[in-house]
Amino acid sequence: PKTPKPRQIDFYNNYYKMGFGCSSCSTCGEDRTMEANLRRFTDKVEKWKAATKMEGQFETKEEQTLKDGSKYTGQWLKDKKHGEGKLVYKNGDVYEGQFKDDKFDGFGVYTSKFEGNTYEGLWKNGVHKGEGVEVWKDGSTYEGTYDNGDRTGKGKFTFADGSTYEGDFKRNKLEGQGTKWGPKYRTKKLLE
Repeated sequence: PKTPKPRQIDFYNNYYKMGFGCSSCSTCGEDRTMEANLRRFTDKVEKWKAATKMEGQFETKEEQTLKDGSKYTGQWLKDKKHGEGKLVYKNGDVYEGQFKDDKFDGFGVYTSKFEGNTYEGLWKNGVHKGEGVEVWKDGSTYEGTYDNGDRTGKGKFTFADGSTYEGDFKRNKLEGQGTKWGPKYRTKKLLE
C-alpha cells in the first residue's frame, strides 16, 4: 500500500490511541499491532478514494477568497468547486478532499477548529454518507456508516470513559442490537 500522507498519519495516531490499536484482539484474534493497524487504515483510505475518483476536465487555481471570506485552493469545473481541493473557513474549520458542484462529495476530511472534532470518510451532497470515522475533542470516537449526515447502520462508538458500544445506530442514537462493554461493565452486555 501507499505510504499515508502526514495528515493521515496524524489522524491515524489519534484514532488508534483511542483504543482501536490494541496489540491483539481476544474477540476476533485479528493482528492488531501498530503496523497491521496502519496497513488496514491506509488500505481503507485508498479504497474510499478509489471508489470516489472524479472524472472530467478540471481547472486548478491558486488560492481564491470566496464571497463568505473562506479560502479555497483546488480544482474547479464550470466555476464550481469540483474535484480535489481544500477549503478553509473564516472560523478556522478546514475541509480537504473531493468536491462535486460546490459540495463535499467523495472522500474528505473535515476538522472543526473550535470544537476540535474530525470526520474522515465519505460525503454525498455536502453531508456524511457511507463509511466514516469521527473523533471528538473529549476522546470519543465513532467508526461506521452514516446516512444523510447521521450515524445510521452498523458502527462502533468508543466513549470518552473507554466504554464501547458496537452495533446498530439510527439517527445518531444507539438503536437495535448491539454490545456494550468497558470500565462501567464487568462483562459484555447485549443490548436489544
